[in-house]
Amino acid sequence: MIIYGHYKEVAKSENQGRKAVFFIGSTIGNLLPLECDKFLHEVASCLKSGDLMLIGFDLIKSPQTIIDAYTLGPNEAFYKNILERINNQLEGNFDLDNFEHYFSYNPINGLGATFLISKKEQKVRIEACESEVFFQPWEQIHISFHQKYNTKNIKELAEKVGFEVIHSFYDSQKYFSDSIWRLK
Repeated sequence: MIIYGHYKEVAKSENQGRKAVFFIGSTIGNLLPLECDKFLHEVASCLKSGDLMLIGFDLIKSPQTIIDAYTLGPNEAFYKNILERINNQLEGNFDLDNFEHYFSYNPINGLGATFLISKKEQKVRIEACESEVFFQPWEQIHISFHQKYNTKNIKELAEKVGFEVIHSFYDSQKYFSDSIWRLK
């Protein structure tokens, strides 16, 4: 059985066959450690011994490679699109030119974070919420976390939540891994 989307309902079905959960991409890296543990424990609680999980991980690599990946090209427009969507869907009045994209990465713990930073003092109105938000110069909006992993972290994470790593696949540069886990 393949589980996707609303995994809890599907996983708890009475199907007697082996189940496989696919959590591809590197979305797991957008969760903080406690959120990650909670999510993986929830998935494990829906499975039986021997069931599988395929999970994608963005791997630790050169800090400059990581910084470039989040700062070059279309990244600023991608993250500012969040403000654009608030403007379009919630009747906001964010001036996108008044915000700059900023990414930080700590190679010691492998954690990156993305922010939009207000360039000046400003007030933003969001009609759908009937609210105003005030920004000071250089005040940030936290957008997302980006945890990077190594093979040791992946093995430890799997074991912590009751799985064992049975195989990992890597891209040619070893920048990314798809790891197959089996519930013990």
